[in-house]
Amino acid sequence: LVRRLLLAAAAVGLGLARWLALTLALVWSTLEPSQRETMGALLTPRLALLGMSWGVALLLVASLLRLLYRRYVRAPARLLEATRVLLTATEPQSLRPNGTTETRALALAINELAAQRDHLRADMTQQVAQASLSVKQEKNRLAALMAELTQSVVVCNLDGRILLYNN
Repeated sequence: LVRRLLLAAAAVGLGLARWLALTLALVWSTLEPSQRETMGALLTPRLALLGMSWGVALLLVASLLRLLYRRYVRAPARLLEATRVLLTATEPQSLRPNGTTETRALALAINELAAQRDHLRADMTQQVAQASLSVKQEKNRLAALMAELTQSVVVCNLDGRILLYNN
């Protein structure tokens, strides 16, 4: 973050310095020789002021870049990280929407999808439990029926594993 921000600020500072130099060169080229001497005499003692003005502009641009980075780069990166955590979570969770309007809307949409997933998981768990209970009841009925039979019966699965038998 800091390195990227410094590189961006340096690039903008270099651009501002070039712009200032170009503007001064354009103004300088339109002046008569006597006006150039007068302007040189006026600006030379004030070069430090021009440099300070450039530095203040650079600080303002760096602050703006930092704000833009936090809003449009860091906030989506945090949302991505939180979404990945949400994907691996086994318990229902939700994201806190923050950042730009679009990022908040995206976080709300992700929360809706996660809620749908959690609801489907709960439904599947309930259906598995009901099916398990149904199979257990059927097995108990079959075992009760086999216990009443007078002949020997062995129930196996396709692998040859014995599932039920009577005495």
